[in-house]
This record gives sequence, C-alpha cells and structure tokens, in this order.
Amino acid sequence: MIRKQNLEMIGFDHFGVKNGYSAHPKIDPETKQVYNIGMGATPKELYIYKHSSDMKLLLTNNITLRDYQIIHDCTLAGKYVVVLECPISFDLPSFVLSKPTLNCM
Repeated sequence: MIRKQNLEMIGFDHFGVKNGYSAHPKIDPETKQVYNIGMGATPKELYIYKHSSDMKLLLTNNITLRDYQIIHDCTLAGKYVVVLECPISFDLPSFVLSKPTLNCM
C-alpha cells in the first residue's frame, strides 16, 4: 500500500485473498463494498471476492468454469456480479508442450 498524501510505501496487504486477484476491483456505489475476481490454481477455477469498504474480506466463493479460460474482468449490475467470459479457451496441455494454446469456443 502507498499513502496518497506523500506516495510513501507502507507495505503489502493481501486483503485475506489466497488466490489470484484482478487489477480491476469494482465498488458498489450504494454499499461501498468492493467486489473482485481472481483465477485459482488452474485456469478452470475462478474466485469471487466481497470486501468491506475498508478491505476486510467478507465473503469468497469459487466456481468451476466450462473450459480452461482466462477471465479478465467483471462488472456490477444491480444485485449481480457479472463475469465476462472470453470466447477463447486455453489449452493447458499445449501450453506445457510449447504449442499454440488459444482456441475459439
């Protein structure tokens, strides 16, 4: 974390998250709670996080995706967190063998 007043580095905080965390958190305009997503240990694992306005982890859930994918972002729409699924799948075995890895779904 960095202080806004003088840009001094004061340390790191994982905010209770043990898996991936997107660089695009979303703030609910009504509750000020922070929502975000992150990839898990495999490209089929997606975590969804809910933090308080002071970044205390309130809730986490994980879902299994249909295919190996790289999920980049999410958005808030009323009472929903909408995860944007890219129409490209990730071929993990090909990646390990240094072959082409992206496929259209």
